[in-house]
Amino acid sequence: EEFAVLLTATDAVQAQEVIETLRECVPLEETVSAGIAQWDNAESSAELFARADAALYRAKRSGRDRTVLAAGGELTPA
Repeated sequence: EEFAVLLTATDAVQAQEVIETLRECVPLEETVSAGIAQWDNAESSAELFARADAALYRAKRSGRDRTVLAAGGELTPA
């Protein structure tokens, strides 16, 4: 399944902390791949979502069970 989480007043590092908390709720046989995009104060919501979605698919293609930042590389593997 896929879902989106919108976090206000949160930077990429804080967003990763939220993802790690979510990982703790997932059964051991399941994986969590995540894409993080931090709003640049100029792009539309559709553009922000598209960047996060692209980062999610990079996480899945690079081995799953990891978090990828939209503007750059992988933050940390699970």
